[in-house]
Amino acid sequence: MFNGPRRTVRLRTLTALLLTLAWLFPASPAVAAGATTPPFSVTAVARADFGLNVFPDQQLAGKGALTALRKLGTGLQQFPNLGPWSWLENRSKPSGGTDPVTLKHWGRILSSSGNQGLLIFSYDANPTFTGGGTPADARALTRYIVSHQLPITAMVIGSEEYGNWDFAANENPQKTAAYYGQRSDAIARAIHQVDPRMRVGVVFDPDHSPYALAWNQTVLRLTAPDINFVSFHLYPISQPLSNAALLRQIPQIIANETAYIKHQIEHNVPPALVGHIGLWVTEFNPYGPPTPQSMQPVYGAAWVESLLAWRAFGAQRVVVWSFDGQAHVSGPNYPLAPASASSYDLFALVGDGQAPEIPIDQLYPSGKAIGRLMQAIGSGATLSTWIGDGMFIGQLAGPHGLQACFVNQTDVSRQLTVNGQSVTVPAASFLVRSFSRPIRGIAGFTPAPYAKVASVAAYHPKAPNITDPPATAYPGEDFTLTGEGFGTRPGYVLLTQGQVQYGAPFNVYKVAIQSWSPRAVTIRLPDGYSGPALQPAASASLRIVTAGRMVTRKETFAVASPPTGNLAEQATAVYTSVYGSSARSRFLSGARLVGQTLTLTGQAFGSEPSLQSASCGGMNQNRLEIRDLTNNANYGYDGSGANCYGLSFQQWSNTRIVLTFGPGAPKPGDVLEILYWGAATDPFTINVVAANA
Repeated sequence: MFNGPRRTVRLRTLTALLLTLAWLFPASPAVAAGATTPPFSVTAVARADFGLNVFPDQQLAGKGALTALRKLGTGLQQFPNLGPWSWLENRSKPSGGTDPVTLKHWGRILSSSGNQGLLIFSYDANPTFTGGGTPADARALTRYIVSHQLPITAMVIGSEEYGNWDFAANENPQKTAAYYGQRSDAIARAIHQVDPRMRVGVVFDPDHSPYALAWNQTVLRLTAPDINFVSFHLYPISQPLSNAALLRQIPQIIANETAYIKHQIEHNVPPALVGHIGLWVTEFNPYGPPTPQSMQPVYGAAWVESLLAWRAFGAQRVVVWSFDGQAHVSGPNYPLAPASASSYDLFALVGDGQAPEIPIDQLYPSGKAIGRLMQAIGSGATLSTWIGDGMFIGQLAGPHGLQACFVNQTDVSRQLTVNGQSVTVPAASFLVRSFSRPIRGIAGFTPAPYAKVASVAAYHPKAPNITDPPATAYPGEDFTLTGEGFGTRPGYVLLTQGQVQYGAPFNVYKVAIQSWSPRAVTIRLPDGYSGPALQPAASASLRIVTAGRMVTRKETFAVASPPTGNLAEQATAVYTSVYGSSARSRFLSGARLVGQTLTLTGQAFGSEPSLQSASCGGMNQNRLEIRDLTNNANYGYDGSGANCYGLSFQQWSNTRIVLTFGPGAPKPGDVLEILYWGAATDPFTINVVAANA
């Protein structure tokens, strides 16, 4: 449900998408006049594929609404688009009063307009507002729908449950993806117990952040066997564009979003179930903060292009935001109407009668354009689509003939020859023409090779997982995250402390990745090399995001102060066979000496060994040996015929050992050899140098 300026957060996502997926739109060679120009997509469409968001307000209850709905001609309505709403008491929690349209009344509106209903199940609150929605509530609601024969054919569980703007109204005990996924799966099963034909969807986050990836990954894995679609909302453009630029960007945005959502489904859902989960765009408007263009003819072209592009790229349903628009809000992004103290009721397909708008239930140019498109679809059609050379073309072949929609994405008038007929489309506008035979050749048209995005996704039965997260770490430290499912190609590590983020492609500050393998990722914590250093005495969190856009759960660790001293830096490992062993099992992958503190990283160190008092002081154990080759000294391991010095162990985990030297600590110029006796391994050497060397 749209509620104002929060949609502006999509700008970062849009920019990243257009940069990273530009390969979808490469330049193409010219097509000779009269040449056959194949479409990039052919798909069946029906009016029920396209819908409107409606509200239980006085306008929907009025006599003119039904006439307006029939003129628009779409076949689907989503309702009620409020906060927590009680179908039993016919009221929303924020307002307290009853609403003009009841659930039963809406059913009559659906029947009279020939529409199907998509009902938003109130996940945030049950019908008495005493807690979150439950499976029992879902069964009772579905029984009511079935017993009253309401033409409601689909339900989505909640609305934007991933967003913190929703949390205040959410009466469930937890706001996490895991809780939503578990509860939604139970609700979906409860609905299907009553009506197996009811289509049920869950809320999908269309953002591309690690948080969104984690939400979608968790919810899909918990609900896939029992749902029929994922529901997502998109208001992608956050800054006003010229008319031509608006029309050029729309297909690119839609192509990128459908590719992203398909990728998420295919990675997280077993192959046998992928085909049963549809993509439903249950709220869409090209702009986030609306502009006066939404009431101008260009928005008619934008809607024709948007609806056809969503279906061509693979969305099963597209629901327009919205029938009678947004509340009359004011602010810098919501311009006032000329000579008026009121802002436009933007995003509307029809007027609401409030000055300075057009009369109530009269169609804006956008509404008229959608109505014209629905007439062309009629009782059903086959959609063929061409995109390129500043033009979007959609041909609709139905029982009543062939009609083509031409959208000119440029700021000049365009003339094409199609099937021998001349077609002139004014700048930044659309035109519908009838043809006696299917389009075969488009003279002078240079199509972009928009193939449907080929699936490169592979199902991952298990999500990537960090098995040995760090408990503490300090700025500048190298440490290894071990686990599984990280992939062979590097992704990125998202690191967060307070409001500062590092590591993601859209972050200014980076995280240095030292190595990447399917089971281990080594990073260096920020110490000022990119952005501010991590602050000690505060926690930080991290996630690994794979190249395939799979994400681990968030791990939190304490940030410690860096060790002090005059010794530092690690050297390259030197591999030589020792004691007749030829194995090069890399249990040790890194070492860093700062002051008197040595941090070792690697894998399979196991749990902390038993420690005994060393004969030379400190602690002794039988798994790790550190030799000072310069001074013939051993540390932490009683070696025969050598000077022995004890060690103090601060941490011993499967992937990380932190220890401190006592008396006889190494000095600059010394060469240390580290041997791990947990398995046959080659030695790891460190050249000790001064900190400022």
